[in-house]
This record gives sequence, C-alpha cells and structure tokens, in this order.
Amino acid sequence: MVCSDKLSTYINSLSEQFDDFDEALLVEEVRSKGYEYQNLLRGHFLFSAVAKFINQYSKKNGYKNSISNDSLYAVFVLALETTMSEQCTDYQFFKQQIDKIQIAA
Repeated sequence: MVCSDKLSTYINSLSEQFDDFDEALLVEEVRSKGYEYQNLLRGHFLFSAVAKFINQYSKKNGYKNSISNDSLYAVFVLALETTMSEQCTDYQFFKQQIDKIQIAA
C-alpha cells in the first residue's frame, strides 16, 4: 500500500510546481474513469519494480534478453488465471481491472 504521508508530500510538491493544480479535480477525473488514484499509483510502481527486478536479475545471471512490458503483463494475466479461482474474494476485482486495460488498449 502506498504511504498516505508520502503521497500527500508528493502531491504538495507537485502543486507548488503548477499554479492551477487542483487535487480535487484530479481525483474526480480519475474516479470518473472507474479508478482510485491510489490503486493506479500502486499498480504502476509494483509493475515497474517487478519489471526492473526481472531485467536486472537476468543481466546479473548472464541473460542478454530483457522482458518487455507486454510479455510481463501476459505473465501476470496467466498467473491470475492459474492461481485464483472465481470463488476467490479478489478474483472479480482483478478480472475487472484486467478487462478495463484490454478495453483501453
């Protein structure tokens, strides 16, 4: 979970850079798309961290190829489908999020 203090500090630093920054408007815009901004940030940073870890681990062990974001996404979807059943509490949430991404693409 993203630390709310760090998030607030970061948002405040952004608002100092932009005179017309309106946090409420930003949150409203993100929510109108069916998302919560905390989940977008968390997902972005987790995905980036995993991708970076895999690529650095591969280089460290002598592999010359890195994994693309599309390939990593496909692996995540496959992992979801093979490790979670429809009876799992979080399954429906993740399935809806994946469907939104596919529609947007």
